[in-house]
Amino acid sequence: MVENRKRDSVQVNEAGKAALKKAKATQRNYEDKPLRYLDIGVAANVDAKTVERFFKGILVERSSAFAIAQALGLKLEDLIDLPEIPEPEIETALDWREICNREFQKQLEINRRRRQATEKATELGIHVPLGLVERKQQSRSQSRDFSPEMGMEAYQPASEVVEKTYQHQQFLEEIIGGVGKAEKKGVAIIGEPGAGKTTLLEQIGRYLQENDALPIFIPLTNLGEKSLKEYLLTQWGEQNITLSQLEELLQTQRVWFLLDGVDEMAQASPLDTVYRQTLELQQARVVLTCRLNVWDASTKNLPNFQTFKTLEFSEEQVQKFIYQWFGEEQLWERLKEPGKERLRDLVKNPLRLSLLCQTWEYEKELPETQAVLYERFVRYFYDWKPQEFPVTLTQQQELNAALARLALEAIDKGKTRFRISQRFALGVMGEEWLNLGRYVGWLNQVDRDKDTEEAFYAFYHPTFQEYFAALAVEDWSFFLTHVPENPQQGVYRIFEPQWKQVILLWLGRGEMEPEEKEEFIQTLVEFDDECRDFFYYQAYFLAAAGIAEFKACTKADEIVGQIVEWSFGYFNIEKQQWQTFLESIQKGARSTLPQTIRTKAISKLTQVLNTCSDEDIRSRAAESLGEIAVGNESAIAALVQILATTESEDIRDRAFYSLWEIDVGNKSAIAALIQLLAPTESEDIRWVAAYSLGEIAAGNKSAIAALVQLLALTESEDIRRVAAYSLGKIDVGNKTAIAALVQLLATTESKDIRCMAAESLGEIDVGNKTAIAALVQLLASTESEDVRWRAAYILGKIDVGNESAIAALVQLLATTESEDIRSMAAESLGKIDDKNETAIAALVQLLATTESEDIRRRAADSLGKIIVTKEQYAGVVSALKDCLADDVYPNNFRRFAYCYKVIWHCAQNLSYPDFYQAWHHPTLTPHPEMQETTSVGATPEALLLNWDNFPQNLAQALKEQLELADKISVICIDASQFLNPDNPASEIYAKLVTAGYPRCADGTPRDLQSLKVYCELECPEACLIFYEAPSNPPPQGFSPAFLNALSRFSPANRIAIVSEKPDSSVQTFSPTQPNLIPTLIAWMRGTVLEG
Repeated sequence: MVENRKRDSVQVNEAGKAALKKAKATQRNYEDKPLRYLDIGVAANVDAKTVERFFKGILVERSSAFAIAQALGLKLEDLIDLPEIPEPEIETALDWREICNREFQKQLEINRRRRQATEKATELGIHVPLGLVERKQQSRSQSRDFSPEMGMEAYQPASEVVEKTYQHQQFLEEIIGGVGKAEKKGVAIIGEPGAGKTTLLEQIGRYLQENDALPIFIPLTNLGEKSLKEYLLTQWGEQNITLSQLEELLQTQRVWFLLDGVDEMAQASPLDTVYRQTLELQQARVVLTCRLNVWDASTKNLPNFQTFKTLEFSEEQVQKFIYQWFGEEQLWERLKEPGKERLRDLVKNPLRLSLLCQTWEYEKELPETQAVLYERFVRYFYDWKPQEFPVTLTQQQELNAALARLALEAIDKGKTRFRISQRFALGVMGEEWLNLGRYVGWLNQVDRDKDTEEAFYAFYHPTFQEYFAALAVEDWSFFLTHVPENPQQGVYRIFEPQWKQVILLWLGRGEMEPEEKEEFIQTLVEFDDECRDFFYYQAYFLAAAGIAEFKACTKADEIVGQIVEWSFGYFNIEKQQWQTFLESIQKGARSTLPQTIRTKAISKLTQVLNTCSDEDIRSRAAESLGEIAVGNESAIAALVQILATTESEDIRDRAFYSLWEIDVGNKSAIAALIQLLAPTESEDIRWVAAYSLGEIAAGNKSAIAALVQLLALTESEDIRRVAAYSLGKIDVGNKTAIAALVQLLATTESKDIRCMAAESLGEIDVGNKTAIAALVQLLASTESEDVRWRAAYILGKIDVGNESAIAALVQLLATTESEDIRSMAAESLGKIDDKNETAIAALVQLLATTESEDIRRRAADSLGKIIVTKEQYAGVVSALKDCLADDVYPNNFRRFAYCYKVIWHCAQNLSYPDFYQAWHHPTLTPHPEMQETTSVGATPEALLLNWDNFPQNLAQALKEQLELADKISVICIDASQFLNPDNPASEIYAKLVTAGYPRCADGTPRDLQSLKVYCELECPEACLIFYEAPSNPPPQGFSPAFLNALSRFSPANRIAIVSEKPDSSVQTFSPTQPNLIPTLIAWMRGTVLEG
C-alpha cells in the first residue's frame, strides 16, 4: 500500500514552484488583497497547510494538487514531472479494510465541515444519543356490515405502532451487530430534517469499523444520474476500481453500504430506485436514511427492510444538551416558562436545538417559529466566523439574496435539488457570490466529478436551503395560481412534497404581512379542484400544518376543529348518531394532527373523548392523543380515567398503548399488566394484558416468564394464541421460543393456534428455509381454510420474490372456491410480485368482476401498491372515476369506498394538472413511441389505446393465446358509426358476413330479434365487442333499447360493450381501464375455457 500512496501523490518541480509563486503574487482575493495560502485553500477546498506544502515541493495527494492548480488557473501537468508510463501491471489484491476506512474518514471530514457553524465548533462536540423506535403496521380489523352513513369504520387504515424502542447502544448491538431479528434485513432510518439521521449513520460506520466490517458511506445526492454500481466503479475511492475488484470486495461478506439521504436523490421514485440498485449488490447489507415525509409518501415499505424512526429528544435530553453546551441551565429555565410549550416541542429536534443554543447568548427572547429561529441563526452566522473572513452588512444582504436565488432555482429546476453543480451555481448567483458563500461556509463542496473535475456543492444543511428558498418567494402566488378552467396553465407547488417545508418557512417569516398570510390560508381552505375534492383535502391539510407557523391566523380554531372532525367524525343531530368520513379522509386528517397547533388539537381530542359515545371512535381518539400529547398531564389523566372505568376491551387496549407512548417504560404500568394476568381476572382482561405486555415489555424477564407460564398452563385457546403472539414479539431470535412455536404448529389440533403460531414464526424467523418449507407444506396439505388463509398471508411476508411462492399464489387465486382465501392470495400477490404485468392484469380483472366486497377491497389495496408510473396512476383514475358517481354512493357504498381509496392514492402521486386531465379528459391516444400492435405482456402505460387500431391490436393479442384463439371468433364493432343506434341489426349483420360468416337464407335481418336468431344458428362461437371510437361529437353511449335486446342474445356471456357508462344487463368494460386488452382476453378465457 506504500506504493499506492506514492502513486497517488505528486510534488511540484522547480519550474512549477516559480509558476505557483507568480500566480499567488499576481492574483487577488475578494478583498482585493494578495492571495494567502488560506485564500487558495478555500478556493480549492483543501487545508491551507496542504497548499503551503505543495508550494514548497512536498508530496501532496494528486486530487489536492489538481484542485490547487485549478483554483489558480493553472494546469497540473505544467507544474509536475509526469511519470513514465509503466508496463501494464497484473491486477493485485487490494487492502479493502484500509481503502474503506480511508474513504469513510474522508466522508466524515466532509460531513463535519458541512455541519460546522461556529469558530469553536461547539455544536460538533456535544452528543446526546438518540433512541429509535421500530415501526410496523397493525393488522386490519375484521370486516362487518355497515351503512353509508357509518363511513369506513369496518376498514380503518393500518396505523403506526411501536414494535420496540431501542436506546442507542442497544440498537448498535442488537440490530447492526446482528443479534436482533434484522440479521438478514436492510435497515431504514427515517426522521424529520435535522433529526440526527446522518450523525447516527456516522456512528453506525464507526461501530462497524470497530467490529471488522467494511462501511462505505455514500451521500445519495452524489449519485446524480448514475446508478449505485456505476458510482462505485467510477467515483468512489481515490482510484477507479474494476468490476472484478468490486465483486471481490462484495464477496468478503463484510460490506455495509451506508446510504445517506434517499430524499435528496434526483429520481421520481427514489426508494424504489435504491431498492432495485441494491439488489445488484446483494452480498452487502444496507443502512439508509430518509426524510419521514418522503418515506411515508411511498407506496410501500421496502421489502426485507426493518424501519426505525428517530426519536425526538425527551425533555430530559434537551436539558442535558443545554447543560453540556453552557455549563448552566438558564436557557432551560426560560424554556419551561408558561406559553413556551410550542418552542419546547420544536427544539426536541437536534438541529433546531443546536441553533437555539448558538443564538441564545446574543438575544434573550425565544423564537416561536422555525423561520424566526433560522432567521436569527443567519443573522449571527457571519459574526461567528473567524476574523479572517470579515463580511460587511451590505455583502451579507447581497449574499443572502444570491443564496436565496440559488436555493429556489435548485429546488425548482435543478436535476438534483440538494447537490448543486458549480456550473448551475455560477449561472444563478455568479462567481463573486459563489466564492463568498464558500468562504463563509454556507456552501460546501461535497463532491467532484471524476471525469470533468467539476465541483458540486451543498448548503450547510438541506433545511437552510429550504429557508433561503422561502426568502426568495415574494408572494404566495409562487406556490399557487389556480386556473380552474385549464390547470395546465396554473401553478400548483402546494401539492408537490419538495415545497412543503419551504411553504411552512415562508408562513413563519416575520417580515411578511399577516394579511398576505391570511389570504394564502383562506385560499388553501377554499380550494376547489372540481375533481370530487381529492386535492381540496390536500390543500386543507397543508393549511392545518401552516397555522403552526402562523399561530395568529384568525381561522386557526376552525381549521383544527375541521381536522379533528374529519379524523373522528361528528354527532349528526338530525340522525342522532355519530357519523364518520371515508377511510382515506380520516387517515389523511389524523396524519395532519401532529403537524398543526398541538395545544388546540389536544383540547379538541380531549373533548371527543369526553363527549363521544361511540367506543371505537373514543379508542382511536385515545390513540391519536397518545401520539401528539407526550408529557401532557391532562391527556395522561384522561387516559388513566378511561383505563379505570371503560368496559370496552378495544378502548382499554388502545388506552394501554397510548399511555405507553406518553410515558414509555413506566414501571407501574408494566407491574399492573402482569397483575392482570392472574387467573382471578376475566379471560378478556388477561388477553388484553398479555397483548399489551408484548407491546411495552420487550426484554423484560418477568414478562417473558409470565407469558411462558401462561402458554403452558392456560386452557383458553384465545389466551394461548395471544401469548404465543406476544412471546414472538418480546423474545425475538430466542431459539427456545422458535422451537416451542414449531412444536405448537406441528402438534396442536386448534386451527386458531396453528394460525397464530405460523404468524409468530414468520415474525421471529424471517427467511428461514425450514419455516418457509413448513408453510408451503401447510398450504398444500391442510383442510382448514383458516389455516390456508394464514399460511398464504405469512408466505407473502417471509418469502418476497420467490418464484415458487408466486406460482403457488396465482394457482390459489385461480382455483380456490373460498372467497377469503382468494382475498388473501390477492393481497399477498401484491406484496411479493411488484410490477409483474400478469399480477396487475389479474388484479384488475378481479377488481372489475368479483362480487365479493372483501376481495374487491384487497384487490384495490394490492393494485395501489404495484402501480408506480404516472401513466398507470392516470389510467386508474380514468377507469375508476365513474365508480364515484352520486348514484353509486347510496346503492353500492362499498364499491364507492374502495374505488375512492385507490383514486385517493393516485391523487397523492399525480400532479393536480395531470389528475385533472385524467378525470375530465382521459387520453386515449398512445405515446409517439408506441408500437402499432400490443400484446398481453405490454405495460399498462402502452395500453392507452389507439382506437383506430383497436380491433387489430386485440386480434394480435388474441393470436398469442393459442388455446383460446381456436375456440372463439372476436368481432369488434364501432357503434359510433351506427345510423340507427336503436336498431343496428343490418349493420351488425354486415360485419359478421365480412368476417366470413354465411349469408342469411332469409335475407338481411331487419331487426335485432332476427339478428339474434341468425347468430344462434350461424355464429355460435362469435364474441361480439361493441365500442365507440372517439370522434366529434364525442361518444354518446349505447341506446337502452339496443342494450336490452343484446342481453337476450344467446350465449349472452359472449357479448360485451366498452363504455364509460356501466350497464347491469351486459358485460361492460371502461375504455380508459388500464390493461383493457388483457382484461378483455381474461374475460374471454373465463367465458370460453372455464365457463
